[in-house]
Amino acid sequence: MVVSSIVIAGIFVMLWKRVPLIFTALVSVLTLVSFYWPSSHPWYDHSAHLWGILALTLLIIARPFKQPRDCLYAAMFCGLMAVLSFFTKSNIGTIYVLMFFVFWIVHPNRWQALGGYCLGGLLGLGIMHGIVGFDKNFFEHSVWLTSRIQATLNPADWGVNFYWIPLALVLPLALRHLKICRDLLILFIGMTINGIFAALTGNMIRDVNFLLWGPQLALAFLILYAIKNELTVRWEKIFYYFNITSLIVLSVFFIRLGFQAGLNLRMWTHRFEDVKTNYVIQTPPLQGWNSQRRQGTAHDRIANFINTRIPKSDTLFVMNDMHALYAMTQRDSYRGVPLFISDAFPPAGRHRGYTRERLLSHLPDWIVLDFDSFNHELLHFDIRKEILFHYQPVAEYGSCLIIKKVR
Repeated sequence: MVVSSIVIAGIFVMLWKRVPLIFTALVSVLTLVSFYWPSSHPWYDHSAHLWGILALTLLIIARPFKQPRDCLYAAMFCGLMAVLSFFTKSNIGTIYVLMFFVFWIVHPNRWQALGGYCLGGLLGLGIMHGIVGFDKNFFEHSVWLTSRIQATLNPADWGVNFYWIPLALVLPLALRHLKICRDLLILFIGMTINGIFAALTGNMIRDVNFLLWGPQLALAFLILYAIKNELTVRWEKIFYYFNITSLIVLSVFFIRLGFQAGLNLRMWTHRFEDVKTNYVIQTPPLQGWNSQRRQGTAHDRIANFINTRIPKSDTLFVMNDMHALYAMTQRDSYRGVPLFISDAFPPAGRHRGYTRERLLSHLPDWIVLDFDSFNHELLHFDIRKEILFHYQPVAEYGSCLIIKKVR
């Protein structure tokens, strides 16, 4: 809620006294119901957009930047926020990096601005370099880059979540008065692209990944009011009022969609519609949760084994996707090692080295893993030989195996 509140406040400040109060309130309400409420739980997307929207807010309230020093400081802040966004969620941060770069490269004080932008980016890199997951954004996501780009190549998908409508409305007038609103138009197009790109390449459910409706509509109103006094041709004035009316209707429509999505929100919504939850978890404190029968049965049986056979003083490490076992058995997760996700390992670099060192120096008493783990996780971390030497299998549940340290 903190992230959402900051974003809503940023949108309100961005519009305050720049457009009529009714539109400021309308877009603020839209941001309220579209940014956070419809998603099933906090995603990295929200935090990644937070950094970008903070920089966007600064640009709107501080423009025009007449002094080179002002450009330097503002661009430095943009560079810092863009890098933080990139390290929070690389697909979202990439668009912010490009958007702010284009914004400053066309600015009259471009050289001071680009210098500040680079300094801010370097500052962000310095802050993030000490984090173990620093390598993740450069090594792991580079492997996924091809699939992410492929997800955006079908033009039929570019209409996702109606982002194209505000762009189609505002663009004709904005292009005719480009000298007045060029900087706003760059931000408007950048936020539109980011909304589409994030929806197509992210892991959020696509139909509710409309986090940028508020910022996009805010920029649309700002552009129209920036060029309002320059409209002298009759058809431009008519088209202007048509756009204002359309944006009002569109905002109300978006609020309705966001409100419905929030009301229909469940605690967890699986992104694949063909998942059948035909089993009810029996183990407290998750008793009553729905699950697929194969997975739910395995969770219940393994949780029962842990509760009855493994002393509370023994350490337990879940090496597969069954992280709910920690909650079902009311045990702490294994300290010093990140949660494992099958087929998504820490990339080469410090993250993987740290994980391997931690496991070998503090071997857990018990490990829950899959049979496939011997050919995947254990090989990836180069610890299969040590695990085979120190552990013996104790119980088997479907494709899962429980092993115990014996030496």
